[in-house]
Amino acid sequence: MKKLLGILMLIFLSIHTIYPQNPEWVTFYNYTPAVTSLAVEGENIWVGTSKWGLFKINRVSRFTGERTLFNTSNSGLPHPYIQSLAVDANGTKWIETYTGLAAFDGITWTVYTPHNSGLPSNSFSSLVIAANGTKWIGTSRGVAAFDDTTWTVYNTSNSGLPDNRVESLAIDGNGNPWIGTDTGLAVFDGRNWTVYDTSNSGLPDNFILSLATDGNGTTWTGTRRGLVKFDGTYWTVYDTSNSGLPENYVNSITFDEKGNTWMGTGGGLAMFDGATWTVYNTSNSGVPSNRIESLVIDDSGKVWIGTRRGLAEFDGADVTVNPLNSNVPGNIMHAIAIDGNGTAWIGAGGLAAFAGIHPDGSDWTVYTPNNSGLPGYSLQALAFDGTGTAWIGIYDSGLVAFDGTNWTVYNTSNSGLPENNIEALAVDGSGTLWIGTYEGLAAFDGTTWTVYNSSNSGLPENIIQALAIDGSGTLWIGTNSRGLTEFDGSRWRVYHHSNSGFPGHGIGALAIDDDENTWMGTGVGLVKYDGGLTWTVYDTSNSGLPSNDIGALAIDDDGNKWMGTRAGLVKFDGTTWTVYNTSNSGILVNEVRSLAVDGSGNTWIGSGYGLSVYREGGVVAVDEEKPTALPTGFVLSQNYPNPFNPTTTTTIRYGLPAESQVTLTVYDLRGRKVTTLEDSRQAAGWHMVQWDGRNQFGQPVSTGVYFYRLVAGDMMRVKKMIFLK
Repeated sequence: MKKLLGILMLIFLSIHTIYPQNPEWVTFYNYTPAVTSLAVEGENIWVGTSKWGLFKINRVSRFTGERTLFNTSNSGLPHPYIQSLAVDANGTKWIETYTGLAAFDGITWTVYTPHNSGLPSNSFSSLVIAANGTKWIGTSRGVAAFDDTTWTVYNTSNSGLPDNRVESLAIDGNGNPWIGTDTGLAVFDGRNWTVYDTSNSGLPDNFILSLATDGNGTTWTGTRRGLVKFDGTYWTVYDTSNSGLPENYVNSITFDEKGNTWMGTGGGLAMFDGATWTVYNTSNSGVPSNRIESLVIDDSGKVWIGTRRGLAEFDGADVTVNPLNSNVPGNIMHAIAIDGNGTAWIGAGGLAAFAGIHPDGSDWTVYTPNNSGLPGYSLQALAFDGTGTAWIGIYDSGLVAFDGTNWTVYNTSNSGLPENNIEALAVDGSGTLWIGTYEGLAAFDGTTWTVYNSSNSGLPENIIQALAIDGSGTLWIGTNSRGLTEFDGSRWRVYHHSNSGFPGHGIGALAIDDDENTWMGTGVGLVKYDGGLTWTVYDTSNSGLPSNDIGALAIDDDGNKWMGTRAGLVKFDGTTWTVYNTSNSGILVNEVRSLAVDGSGNTWIGSGYGLSVYREGGVVAVDEEKPTALPTGFVLSQNYPNPFNPTTTTTIRYGLPAESQVTLTVYDLRGRKVTTLEDSRQAAGWHMVQWDGRNQFGQPVSTGVYFYRLVAGDMMRVKKMIFLK
């Protein structure tokens, strides 16, 4: 059935301000890499990891989620393992990786290897930049000095270096490099080499793990047998037997503005003020691991702590984890759905509920079989009914209903489910849940189960991969290999390549637009069916699609079609195709598995590598204010929440570019007026009206689909909404 009245979609309406500092892309990961190196550059903290590459974190942004990941797929980084990093006076980042030294000036990446430079080896250990700009690079074949023009290599054959395996580096106040090796400590003043080892100094061990020089010119050395302080004359050794050092392996050293020495050890974080030792570890603080790999202190005095299990920060009072990852329990995002409160629910190794992108951080709640009634980890499908109950389809474990408190599991042993592998879910206007499985289609009205399969209905096959319900309540069913099926409650109609314009192939995703067109994601492209005679097929040969394999679909309030393909995210506005991939956007990998658009216009993008959120102009935080600028066009937003029920009201928002006589009316499916919500002359700006599901006589309306029509002057818009009891 075509919509009651045609709709011209205009400008997205939100009660939120889009601040210019809000990022357009926010990403979340389920991985806690070892943080191998840290550097400060103004407002940014640069974080080198053991697997994911390089992160840039804006430490003063309103958006604590504002972090950028640079890896081998979206940058010139030659390898995702970062050994060490430093920032020079020009803001260029120097990054040691497993396969080369990278320099990044914010735009251009330059990679140095033994094949195109004076580097003696790609096996790096340490990196430090002198005040004159010379980069000192520790490798397994000596130390290299690079002044941006000339490379000079020092090794055991041409210098006083005691060993070619360089483990650590530091520059003292005179610009002299201190070089820690496997067999001792060396200092080079530009002409002469001085070597210290266990035979001629107070060093307790020749293996030098870390180095730093303080403001007094004292050199601090981390070894496998404790911390060593050398003031140029005297050597002082601190270890677990004579000090508060929690462990003798000292991996990193830094100093704060008060002159305190901070050490990262194998037994936690230690601070020494010259008299007292304070230790932070997993048993007495929020440090995620006792193995501290790297340390840096920013200009506010905050200590950033790189550990074997991620990044933490210490503000002087508490140690907290700064999540390079999120709390989402898995990286493979099979399903995303938005509930009536705007909370995003993500199926990935469990169920994660994310109540919005908050300016003060992420708000995740995670459910797994360990802490909830979930019977399995692999969530394949999500849907919400009018009561706000979450319906969750789980691979091989059945169907789960979660009302916010209670978990109810349905499977083949206790219900009418024909099979425990749930692939698709949808809720119709009467509140009936439709369930796509590998053994047919099931309908559950809360009491009765009805199963449809290829032997008792018009279904052409039993493997159901996608479901969608249009404004008239008709169910559209995407099958694995037998095309599209339409079911209006009594009549079945099958569309395949021999009787329609359907190109043939399985349907992995379905969506219905406001004009009641059915959009299908298939293995041979994007298909549009207008419900009559016209089929339109878009593929790589006639459109901007980068891949014909489309596994996810979503339609936003502006009518844009969003597609998840194997080659990136695609937006189609009816004319222009825009492709987002790892080379030009914030998506994590090019294969997009799931999509959803929330009430603020944020697009949620699930992949096999994590979760991304995108909105052109900036993602919208839930706490932000109503915009003061006037609408640039006549705007009618989707009601929210939708569906809604008698225990809640739904809000309809609209925008007027000029003063107008406004009428906002609700109609039922037959076109009969239910109630008038607004009939007055209103000023230009943003307005909102609430409806409680009652007619003009104050009586509750029946469950079903309704339309709301906004007329302002000579402009008119219509949208549909669903009321459930």
